Amino acid sequence: MVRGQNLLISGPSGAGKSSFLRVLMRIWDINSGNITFGITSEHILHVSQRPYFPSGGLSLRQQIEFPIHLPQTEQTYRNTGLIEELMVKLKVHHLLDRCGGLDSPVDFEWQETLTPGELQRLSFIRVIIHRPILAILDEATNAVSVDAEKTMYDLLVENGINFISVGHRPSLRNYHSVELKLDGKTGYTFENLIN
Repeated sequence: MVRGQNLLISGPSGAGKSSFLRVLMRIWDINSGNITFGITSEHILHVSQRPYFPSGGLSLRQQIEFPIHLPQTEQTYRNTGLIEELMVKLKVHHLLDRCGGLDSPVDFEWQETLTPGELQRLSFIRVIIHRPILAILDEATNAVSVDAEKTMYDLLVENGINFISVGHRPSLRNYHSVELKLDGKTGYTFENLIN
């Protein structure tokens, strides 16, 4: 892959799509061959279909900035406007009221209170705030509408973030330049999606 090129990994359930991502992210070792990235792991951000939101009464800003908490600096204040703008674009700005703003600790568990779609939208805001070179997205939009999915991928492109996605929706083909189709056995095909 080169910068600006985005990869979709597809195939039937059990074909090894998520396993392939685990190898790419070096969670699992490979027996032969090698995988080379021109970037370090700190420039890669992973988003799963059930993104992780820590418990413990963290504020909305802390959840979005996770896994790091940025100190109160001028950057934090610039991020405030961006976070609020992204929340409007992704139609989760109602969470500002529910959470008492960006910086108030909450008295609920994020994973149990927010819908899967809200968590997925917030995880995309997290990606944009962190600005990784590469986002690895494992079924990361399966709980949102096709319209919301389009907005989410458009935001990644607008912010210059490359991505590798795993998913089943035919609409995902619209946001990727290459598709790797796993057949569920030992085969695969590549398809160029740019006309």
